[in-house]
Amino acid sequence: MKPILHLLGKDLRRYAWALAALVLFGGIEAYLHGTNAGLLDNRLNQGLAILSSLVGGILFFLLIVVVVQEENLADPDAYWLGRPVARKKLLVSKILFVAILVGIGILWQGVTLSLNGGAPRLGHVALGILPALAAWNWQIFLAAQTRSLSRYLALALVIVLGFYASLFGVSGTLTRLGRLVACLPADIPAHVVTAIQTLYWLLAGFAILGFYYATRKLLLAWLMLTIAVLASFALSPIDSPRVIGIATSQSLADIRWKIDHLRTQGSLFADGSEHVEIEAVLAKVEALPDGDAWITVVHGQIEHGGKPVRIAFTHGSQKLRKDDSGKASFTLGQLRKQDLAKIDRPLDLYFFCSISASVPKEAGRLDLREGSGHAGGGNRIVVRKLYRNEDRLEIELAGVVPRFSFERRPVSSFYEVFDGEFSFALVEKGGDTQRTDLSVSRSIDPFGKTQIGQITTTLERGAALENYEIIVFSRKLTGTYHGFVHDRAVSLSQP
Repeated sequence: MKPILHLLGKDLRRYAWALAALVLFGGIEAYLHGTNAGLLDNRLNQGLAILSSLVGGILFFLLIVVVVQEENLADPDAYWLGRPVARKKLLVSKILFVAILVGIGILWQGVTLSLNGGAPRLGHVALGILPALAAWNWQIFLAAQTRSLSRYLALALVIVLGFYASLFGVSGTLTRLGRLVACLPADIPAHVVTAIQTLYWLLAGFAILGFYYATRKLLLAWLMLTIAVLASFALSPIDSPRVIGIATSQSLADIRWKIDHLRTQGSLFADGSEHVEIEAVLAKVEALPDGDAWITVVHGQIEHGGKPVRIAFTHGSQKLRKDDSGKASFTLGQLRKQDLAKIDRPLDLYFFCSISASVPKEAGRLDLREGSGHAGGGNRIVVRKLYRNEDRLEIELAGVVPRFSFERRPVSSFYEVFDGEFSFALVEKGGDTQRTDLSVSRSIDPFGKTQIGQITTTLERGAALENYEIIVFSRKLTGTYHGFVHDRAVSLSQP
């Protein structure tokens, strides 16, 4: 044990500056994702996000490489090989160093979660060290067989290029092999599959690393890794094409969906032109579970006489509306009024959409002001920006909705902001009966874990923003459905 601690202490002292920097970057992440001020859009936060995610990520990556290469196994003339240092003890010291690096990140994740009211989930944060070690062990494996950082990067590049090249040649074969040898039950929960795969790769990683450090037989170690990869296919659900940990949703056909007709509804002015809102009215949606239903149009096209119609699709998640006759409808997009006048025949619809059914429960309220926030259950949502032009109100929300490897995953909606966990409604304070359910579109922060929701709605001119608030609903999803809609000759009714 003494040689292990001696080697570990030597590495910790030599790279103490890097460890201190990672602690600092972790604190920055906690500020950015655990406070209302951190989620605001300003130059300070933008700079901190780039610093912590980009610089911090690169430093973490390179630190593992250089620490392992302090005593690499690739150089037969390495001075330390002549000393009485057991290579297995050397390996243990490197694994402990990586565990300390991962532990710094885990610690700050726990701080962030606590700031966001998620203390009951701290156990899942702590368990995150296991999949992190299972992944970063392979960094040790690659670094130990290269003599310098440049050679490591060259090896990593070859592996990445080889991986993507193989996708074109053997991906179909591997998929068939996976389905052939998979032995886990088809209905096994995703977090259980993740736990099984994590433990498997932890054991496989330690075994292969131990073999390589003990024998320095590189080709045999790579052969063992190849066998381990092929054997891992057995730890997949039977007859399941899903990616590990991500459950697939059902098809639109399962809820017997059908569009009856299109109709115009309201108008707005943008870019110097008047636009008319096009609604799709459903003939039936027969098998949705109880609760609210929200639809997201991801992409699509409308054709008139074989030619595309220039329509701005509404890509945000929106609640299905029901009229007095009980028929459901949703906004498909906006069409210029001058183009609407040219439509003299039924339209052909082609679009991909997702529907989620949920039971909502009020979780909190947001004032209509920048910096107003709601935190709970480890999640945080903040009003980042407000823009008002006559009766048009635009709101930008920023939030974090963390997920952990061994945590039981609720049903989630991939195409909705905040994974479909929240919906929003605008109400006048003290008047909850006249609420407006808000459509929200999604975008991603490229430098961090922040998700961004864009809301566009109407508010009477002259109405004071301080008299209104946003209700935040926590949604328990009961089902998600997706698919392509190909409907021909759909009529468009105009008033």
